[in-house]
Amino acid sequence: KKQGRTNVSWTPHLEKRVADKRKSRVDEDLRHERRKEILKRKGEEHERDNQLEVFVGNIDFCASAEELKALLENEYGQVNKVDLVEDKRSPGSGRSKGYGFVTFDSPRSAADAINASPSVILRGRTLRIRTGNPKKFQHRPSTKMEAPMMSF
Repeated sequence: KKQGRTNVSWTPHLEKRVADKRKSRVDEDLRHERRKEILKRKGEEHERDNQLEVFVGNIDFCASAEELKALLENEYGQVNKVDLVEDKRSPGSGRSKGYGFVTFDSPRSAADAINASPSVILRGRTLRIRTGNPKKFQHRPSTKMEAPMMSF
């Protein structure tokens, strides 16, 4: 008799447990592969959306999304969405912070707008058009240094 081994008889119950364990590993591997495929597909969609989205700066504070959309559609092609960033200090006023994001229908239209950036004027202001930033809603930690509380 070899040391360290227990003499366990093989039963249908043990066989079922081993088969279930193997099946769960295979299922887990399949789930992992599917998840990788989905994330890859989402990454490709995100990349394609970033090619269609442009940042527009130096917008007049009183300009509306409709005005910006009409201007860019007349010059460069179909615009799907215009998001002007609103000033949160004056909620409900509709006043923008002077920049926003525009999503074009085709990458060609977006590229044309970016390349012709210095010549686009809205309400007397030259618009700055650049590629959209995918990290536009990134949280930025405060850089203020606070003095420690001291008690005497």
